[in-house]
Amino acid sequence: MWKRLIFPTVFVAVCWLLVSGGTTYYINWLNQSYQRVLAENVEANYSSSRIQEAAWKVLADVNSARHEASLPTAVIAPTIESLEREYLKLKRLAFTAPEVELVNELGGQLKAFKSLLESLARESSHADTAARAAQFHQLSDLTRALAASSDRLRTINQQLLLAAGKRRDSASASVFFIRTAVLILGPGLGIAYGWWMANQLQRSVARITVTLRDAAVGERSLGAVCIDDKTDLDHIQTQVELVVGRLNQANDELRRARDEVLRSERLAAVGELAAGVAHELRNPLTSVKLLLQHTAQRSHAEALTDAKLQLILDEIARMESTIQSLLDFSRPPRLNRLRHDVRESLRRAMNLVVGRSQQQHVTVSAELGDLPLIVNADPEQLHQVFVNLLLNGLEAMPQGGHLSLQAGVHHTNQFIEVTVRDTGCGIPDEMLKRLFEPFATSKDRGTGLGLAVSRRIVTDHQGTIEASNEVTGGAVFRVTLPAA
Repeated sequence: MWKRLIFPTVFVAVCWLLVSGGTTYYINWLNQSYQRVLAENVEANYSSSRIQEAAWKVLADVNSARHEASLPTAVIAPTIESLEREYLKLKRLAFTAPEVELVNELGGQLKAFKSLLESLARESSHADTAARAAQFHQLSDLTRALAASSDRLRTINQQLLLAAGKRRDSASASVFFIRTAVLILGPGLGIAYGWWMANQLQRSVARITVTLRDAAVGERSLGAVCIDDKTDLDHIQTQVELVVGRLNQANDELRRARDEVLRSERLAAVGELAAGVAHELRNPLTSVKLLLQHTAQRSHAEALTDAKLQLILDEIARMESTIQSLLDFSRPPRLNRLRHDVRESLRRAMNLVVGRSQQQHVTVSAELGDLPLIVNADPEQLHQVFVNLLLNGLEAMPQGGHLSLQAGVHHTNQFIEVTVRDTGCGIPDEMLKRLFEPFATSKDRGTGLGLAVSRRIVTDHQGTIEASNEVTGGAVFRVTLPAA
């Protein structure tokens, strides 16, 4: 809900800032542009007026001195320089095509005007009177032409100034219209969106009503939120808190029921464990009992033979092994983590089973790699896991076979993977799913706790152990351990 509110608010704020900032910048730029055009046109008008004034002044000075021996060059020269300066200003201020064309025309007239003055200054007053009169008449025509060009230039500048003013007024009106439209439409859109959000909130509350009304445990209703036209959010909050309280009560009851189920499952597991222990201890106890009863029924002079004593001792050792395995499974020793190369534990395990493998005509191969496989783990407990896996592989091949051991870094570079493969008969399908459960075994003699203890050790090291059957026959066990 907050996303629906924040996003439009931020969007409208950004749009308003962009419109306000953009229009303000545009108006400021427009005013500056108009001021620049105004200044340029005023300066151009001033220069054209100065040219016109200077040309008439030169003509007046020449006419007043036409009967003298020579023209007063010292008086006329500064005026000519002023004409040239003003012309250069006009050339710099000319931007539009009509202005450029007229300024070029004015430049040609000024060049002819200056040339004619220089010619009159060189000639004496005693020269041909008709030719000199023609030059004075031509000078008068050039002065009127300069004045006319200056008038046209001022007219063009005035027209440009009026056009710039109209553009500014039109742009200002457009910007004012846009800002007014945004100012009016913005609150209108906000009100419309708020109304739409209110309807959405009303519909959401209605859906909550339906959901809570349908919620029930058995025949006891959890409560419902009743919505009408006069219902406010505080009233809805009160009713929802009531429903939440009932939901929490129902949740507590469900939690207690779940605890009862878990307790029942634990009792069932304890019962299964007790049945396994009873089975593992009953058989050797029965053998010992029968031997002792048989001896008691015979003559007192007859003592137990060595074979019978050895059988009794073997059965007692079997019971001790079962009890010790059960203790190891139920009360695991504390981990003594050491940074070491896991290949050392694998080599130790292989050295322990090499004699038995030779007796069973089982070939053993190992691929441990050349690089150290460092783990932070208990080496003794890992040694116990590897020995158990190797012995299980040998027991699966009583008539010979091949046992392979591989170790290396997993493709993620975060785990060490150890693989044990055999070429035996494989794991029965009915045992594969419960292979790591206590007392799950398909052997004639065995407690079924070896793999369960192994899984507990690997799990304590934050690792995994998996078992599967190879397609070509035999079983494979994979142990992964976190790399140090």
